[in-house]
Amino acid sequence: MFRLVANIMARPCLRCTVGLLEPDFAVNTPEQPWHLVPKAVRRFNYRISLPRTVLSTLRLVVDAQELAQAMGRARLALTCSIDVDQARLWCWFAQRTMPGWRLLVIDSSGEISSRCVGATVIRMVNWYHGRKLDFILRRLSSEFVLICDDDRYVVSDPSEVMPAFHEEKCVVVSLAPRTWWRFDIDGVMHPAMGSYSLLIQRDRFRNLDLRFASPPTSTTSEQIPADGARAPQGFDTADFANLQLLRRGYRVDTSIAPGRFVVGVDAMSSAAIIARLRWNERALRSLRHAPDYPEGSIAGSLARAFYSRASFERLYYDVFGHATRHSVGVSPGTLRSVLTGQAGESEKHEADIVRYMENIDERSATLKRLALRLRSQSG
Repeated sequence: MFRLVANIMARPCLRCTVGLLEPDFAVNTPEQPWHLVPKAVRRFNYRISLPRTVLSTLRLVVDAQELAQAMGRARLALTCSIDVDQARLWCWFAQRTMPGWRLLVIDSSGEISSRCVGATVIRMVNWYHGRKLDFILRRLSSEFVLICDDDRYVVSDPSEVMPAFHEEKCVVVSLAPRTWWRFDIDGVMHPAMGSYSLLIQRDRFRNLDLRFASPPTSTTSEQIPADGARAPQGFDTADFANLQLLRRGYRVDTSIAPGRFVVGVDAMSSAAIIARLRWNERALRSLRHAPDYPEGSIAGSLARAFYSRASFERLYYDVFGHATRHSVGVSPGTLRSVLTGQAGESEKHEADIVRYMENIDERSATLKRLALRLRSQSG
């Protein structure tokens, strides 16, 4: 326990000076996205998240049973969020599509309240996502846990897939597998389960001594990229656990049809941080300066995050009737003109990002229709 306390307090301080001393002004020469995004994350972590969440994280360290006692054994859906508006919209859908489930928001912004989102909220330092999940799962007692990103909205009750766990070898059901690479295990291709939306049998997962935090710098020849996608640079959250399950002969169910239970506007964290820091113009200059936006790259991720966030802000207004607290300050149409027609952009990558934007437009329209229906049903 004392080692973990020391990590919370001391480890951020090793890089804290960098996060605190980086200037607020935008540089004259546009930064490449792979320089800008890490700077933004450091600034958010050390100037916004850490001061607001460190004490509550220490409380969780000291009293490891408090959360389990509060949440009980009921089915639990949890999301980790760094943005109050994203958490609010996620809870709004979940409350209407998941009757009988308890909702838990892990807040790493220090700005989310239970009153605002209508769910249990605990504040926690903005660690790497996998580490946060491991920390929280050790402090829960729920048999079934839905782990869902705050930009993947539950549109249908996932209780319907519970029969999959009647098979003792089934540990995880992925409601949104990764699409840009797969595992090749003994010549058999397996979609990567991802960490976007996972229903797990918590006891089985924990008894196998698995972790959502993947080892740093790990990679394997068993990761096969999709056509035209960038090769994976190691393991992201849950990927190493996914590989271990497959190698040991356990079942990871990735057969759920896309959009059956969750529909997302997709991977908005970097855009949410930039909106919170008010670095919008700085980020747009960076995107204009980037030569290309291939899927799986930092430039591609930032471009997609900005478009998703702009689409999210429109959906949020449609649901709640007012604007978000923090905004990227640009419309999806303007972003479309920024992200297409770049001088160095290959036809393949431009076609990919156009297809991505069209997909986000379709998902946003689907979510808007569902929101109208749910609102009419609730009167």
